[in-house]
This record gives sequence, structure tokens and C-alpha cells, in this order.
Amino acid sequence: MAETAFLNAGGNPKKLDVLRQRASKEIDEGLLHAAQYAVAKDGEVIWQESLGSARDDSLFPVFSSTKAVMSAAAWLAIQDGMLDINETVADIIPEFATNGKESIKVVQLFLHTAGFPMAPFRPIEWNDRNSRLASWFKVRIPPNI
Repeated sequence: MAETAFLNAGGNPKKLDVLRQRASKEIDEGLLHAAQYAVAKDGEVIWQESLGSARDDSLFPVFSSTKAVMSAAAWLAIQDGMLDINETVADIIPEFATNGKESIKVVQLFLHTAGFPMAPFRPIEWNDRNSRLASWFKVRIPPNI
């Protein structure tokens, strides 16, 4: 990604360099094997960088790190009347209604009572997307609300 786009969007190269140095230090000291970061402004990515063994198209499991952001976005949608916690997820995303998930409600997702299994740290089928999805989206216990 061109540094020009970053600078033209008002990006601060000194702050970017601090981030780059910190990530490189963590990699050099063996605390991380790779790092990726991106900077966005007005919905556009203006800088992206991959360090260590990462490439720009590398994928990393982020597990629960997105919960806070997604919850905040969902609560704003609820506040604006765009989302109802009592509707089923399948009413919003019809493809979700497979493997016993057709009755799961939005509120159950918030309360972690929808019946999803815990994700293993290193999924056995990590390299096969279809196997991962089939395993992940199969409800192993009935929802308990």
C-alpha cells in the first residue's frame, strides 16, 4: 500500500513508525512470529503492513477480540430499531438456519446461551474452510433460553 495515500489522508508517519518499531521488537524477541496492522479513515484502508512471517493475505484467528466492537455496533442497531433481540438470527441471515440453529435468537448470542461449542485454540481442520465451517456451525447442545 502506497505511503502517499497514508500521508494524503493525514496519517502521522511518526506514530506509524512507533507501531512498526514495537511490532518488529516483539517479533525480534520471539514474542510474536508475525504482526499485521491496518489504518483506515472514512471507511478506506489507507495503510496496511505485514511483518515477520505474515503476508498481506495471511489470516489469523481473532476469537473473542471482536466481541466488544460487534456488541457496540449491535446495541446501536437495537437503539435505532434496526435489530430486535427477540428475533431469530435466521430471520436476519436465512443461511444460518441449518444444523439445528433455526430457533436461535439474537438475545441468545449476547448471553452466550445459543449452544455453540467452545472453539479449540488450534482447530484440527484449520486449513480446510468447509470442514471448519461445518464443525463450527453445528449446535451441539440445544439453546437454553
